[in-house]
Amino acid sequence: MQIDTQRTTHARGVNPSVARRALHSLKEKPLGAFGGLIILIWILVAIFADALTPYPPSEIHLRDRFQGSSAQYLLGTDHVGRDFLSRLILGGRLSILIGLSITALSTVISTLIGGTSGRKVAIVSRGGVRKNQVTALMPISNALWDHR
Repeated sequence: MQIDTQRTTHARGVNPSVARRALHSLKEKPLGAFGGLIILIWILVAIFADALTPYPPSEIHLRDRFQGSSAQYLLGTDHVGRDFLSRLILGGRLSILIGLSITALSTVISTLIGGTSGRKVAIVSRGGVRKNQVTALMPISNALWDHR
């Protein structure tokens, strides 16, 4: 009996060639790995934001207005004494939520348009032709519609 070495997996269920390719990709493109690490850190900070914020983001400390960086306020305070670090962490959570929501929404809309174009080619084709005509006439619309 012959064993297919290309299809075998480790005890953990990971194909060694996939793990090897991923490691090779990290070595070849370290800036991409660094960017991925930053995104992963921000996602973890967003998940654990409630535990990481030292103060509620809207809590006002009038005595501590315009404070610089200190042990009490790592990034300082604003004009009404709100902690910048707390507001930054919770703002990051909101940004990630909005980004993921918009990505999901655009995926659904694009899937519907793609499915419709597969079934009703003429309708979508005419719409695409009109979009290209408008883009050719107004250069600013190219910047708004071109998502490459």
